[in-house]
Amino acid sequence: MTKGAEKMRRYEEAMKRGEIPIGSVSGSGKIHIPDIGDIHIAGSGRVSPEEINVSGSCRLPGGLRIGSLKASGSMRVDGAIEAEEIRISGSASIGGEVRASNIFTSGNFKAAGRVVGKRIHFVGSSRIGEEIHSEGNLTAHGYLSVGGDLRTEGTVELRGRFEIDGKLTAERFKGEIRGKSRIEGGIEADYVEILREEGEIRLFRLPIPIWKGRGRRLTTTDIIGKKRVHIECVTCTNITGGDVYIGEGCEVKGRVRYWGNLEIHPEASLKNPPEKIKSISNTRIVCKDDPRLPPTSGG
Repeated sequence: MTKGAEKMRRYEEAMKRGEIPIGSVSGSGKIHIPDIGDIHIAGSGRVSPEEINVSGSCRLPGGLRIGSLKASGSMRVDGAIEAEEIRISGSASIGGEVRASNIFTSGNFKAAGRVVGKRIHFVGSSRIGEEIHSEGNLTAHGYLSVGGDLRTEGTVELRGRFEIDGKLTAERFKGEIRGKSRIEGGIEADYVEILREEGEIRLFRLPIPIWKGRGRRLTTTDIIGKKRVHIECVTCTNITGGDVYIGEGCEVKGRVRYWGNLEIHPEASLKNPPEKIKSISNTRIVCKDDPRLPPTSGG
């Protein structure tokens, strides 16, 4: 049994014995959880089996399962954490896996393990050491780094700069590029839309776009859009889709296959002539064999 799993087992046993304390800190102090460790707080905070709510600076032991975790300021968790809801603003570092039905972070967020949830929303800088799996929608505004696959059964919306070491799989993918980005394992969705955010310099207070999104590009391998593919400023290997639009600044190094309508911008570059094929499959793409969320203490 791993150290994190052992801590979780002890925590659950302590909950059954009714030994999880209810306490609060104002100023600086700690609250001890038997067989688990100490919660250190500098600021103010409340602790109960249902909720941890901290404002200021705090350090939590790993292996916690809680109904709700809310933190503003600076937070460190020495291992994995599981909750029904996690809301964090400020700076947070999680030393293991994060599991929650709803995850909302704003600021600087880091997780050493994977992130699993139903609804996930990141704002600011977010670095995930392993994969992300969402049963619903995922949005990230700012910078997102993922050390594995990014898989959802809903919509993925990324705005800013993103670096994904694995594959992105979703029902719908919407990307707005604000810097050099990459998705190493390719993209697979029903609908794929990747746009470049236009930048402009105002001249004599007039909105004259004399500079447009310089250096803003997404690099990936294969793009599969079962219903539609619409891309701008993308370098990729192959494209397979229904209706396909290849916009300005795109480079396709391999082949383009489509079975609907095709439109290619004059300033796009294709190594090979596009090929019209029969539709691959009209079934919705889902993430197969994904782990389901286990029951949390909040549910």
